Amino acid sequence: MDRVVILRTLEPDYNDSQNTAPPMRVYHSTASTDHDPQSFFRRGKTIAHPESADRYRILHRSVLDAGFDVRDAADHGIAPLRAVHTPEYVDFIANGWNRRAEIDPEPHEPQHARCCRSWRLLMQ
Repeated sequence: MDRVVILRTLEPDYNDSQNTAPPMRVYHSTASTDHDPQSFFRRGKTIAHPESADRYRILHRSVLDAGFDVRDAADHGIAPLRAVHTPEYVDFIANGWNRRAEIDPEPHEPQHARCCRSWRLLMQ
């Protein structure tokens, strides 16, 4: 697997007598290793998923090696999410996966495709 290189591009803090900026903070959670899908369905095909536990480990090691201020992300509960999102959106994110059976499994032809096909038949 390729190594990720992260460049430090922080501007110096000119209020600091040594003209150095503090390292950028990076918040992470080791729970990210639980997100390790193998594939997903896109445009009618099953393809390899770009996210993986290995990707998390590479990125985490890269920010540590680059000297960033790496911190564990704290759990602040649901209140901050509800403060910036509608109740419907929070419900969708919380329950969407469990409600996937409600989606009609039959593929549907997009409306514009039906119209175009009908138009072509009329023009013959």
